[in-house]
Amino acid sequence: VGIRCRNNSAVIGTDSAVTFSLLPQQPTIEQPNRRKIEIVDDQVIIASTGALGLGQRFVDLVKEAWKNKGLQGKSAVEVGRLLARPTVQDFASTGAGKAAYGALVAVPCNKRAELIEFNVAGFQPEVKTEVNWYVSMGAGQLVADPLLGFVRRVFWGDEPPSRQDGVFAAMMVLKLACEMAPTGVAPPVQMALFRKYRDILRGEGTPRPAEPPKAP
Repeated sequence: VGIRCRNNSAVIGTDSAVTFSLLPQQPTIEQPNRRKIEIVDDQVIIASTGALGLGQRFVDLVKEAWKNKGLQGKSAVEVGRLLARPTVQDFASTGAGKAAYGALVAVPCNKRAELIEFNVAGFQPEVKTEVNWYVSMGAGQLVADPLLGFVRRVFWGDEPPSRQDGVFAAMMVLKLACEMAPTGVAPPVQMALFRKYRDILRGEGTPRPAEPPKAP
């Protein structure tokens, strides 16, 4: 789950399950994965869904781009393009093609916290905005999407939430998804918060207590 919040911030949360399989539609076992969120140089947050090997390659490309200062000073749209192009080429180089892999990235762009979705169907980037500011993906998406829509309708209205409300909503949606999703989703919740520029907090489990938002 990814939520772009007010106060120049963004939150990304995940469950802690990884699924082994013989074929994409033939899972074998589910195992814990306590590191589903990657932090690059205390500046970039990455969460992935899909094949772990493809995720490793994407994280490596992000690390290289950040180290070489290829992302700094760019707009969010340009950062999305700069990360998507080499990733698609890298996947194609080993025959992966348009593999079922997606990612969420929180990154500083011109001293603003931006949230970029790279969708599973083709790895095309979409910058989250003040009009469309949240996203879920992965095994729990069928549960998480309606929950996020409900939270927006009841609590958020027509603008992104505060940072505190975003953390609360992400935690609530992920916990409910862990309880209700039929397979492939399991606790504990992992969460990373991008707060202001050059100030990322990272932690596993329940974040610092946040007061639940008040209904209108």
